[in-house]
Amino acid sequence: MKNKKFEATFEFAKNWLNYKNLAGPTQEVMITPIVKQKLKIAGISLCDLGCGDGELTHKLSELNPKEVIGIDINRTLIKLAIKRQIPNSTFHLCNAAYEKLPIMDSAIDLFFSSNMFMHLNNDEVQFSLKECYRVLKNGGQISFLVTHLNWAKSNYILKQVNDDTFYTKRLVWSLSAVEHYRSTQFYSNLLTDTGFQFFQETDVIIPNDNRLNIRYLSQAGLPLFSLLCAFKP
Repeated sequence: MKNKKFEATFEFAKNWLNYKNLAGPTQEVMITPIVKQKLKIAGISLCDLGCGDGELTHKLSELNPKEVIGIDINRTLIKLAIKRQIPNSTFHLCNAAYEKLPIMDSAIDLFFSSNMFMHLNNDEVQFSLKECYRVLKNGGQISFLVTHLNWAKSNYILKQVNDDTFYTKRLVWSLSAVEHYRSTQFYSNLLTDTGFQFFQETDVIIPNDNRLNIRYLSQAGLPLFSLLCAFKP
């Protein structure tokens, strides 16, 4: 039986898009450059897990992958992603927290996800990573962005689950949401337990760029995200 908290609505999509506009060009300034620098995408099959409206998916497609697959839980956002007409792309409505991904075994070269795992609890992250492992080819890579734990501790009032996991419940996109912030060690251990070999962590530093809003500019030089990468041996 589906978990009600993951039922995606038009109102959720509308509020998410409004929030993205208010947050400013964080993706353009910080996320897209580091992802394009670190990931080798040309000629491979790519899956963007939690693709939203496909903005970052579209940016990744500029690096000429052979195939692009987008996965998201929100029907409205999937429709917006399809409207971008990304070459060689398909988009699927799927809840990666507990649903099997609509992709064959050993079919994908690279999984990418941007700040999706923060919306899942620990068991749901584990399930999602197991699905990524199933779908990846041998030698395939998973790379995902998470909010840096130190940044979250400095900016939010967090409740502690254990040494590696914290959470906060706050209004996000005008909806009440639980967000999880975890240590790199948590993800490293979970990736290893799933069968991955963890091999790289890259801090994404807030630049002194006037396109960013004042909240980020006031913390220029600090890491906002971590890009974590592992591969299926």
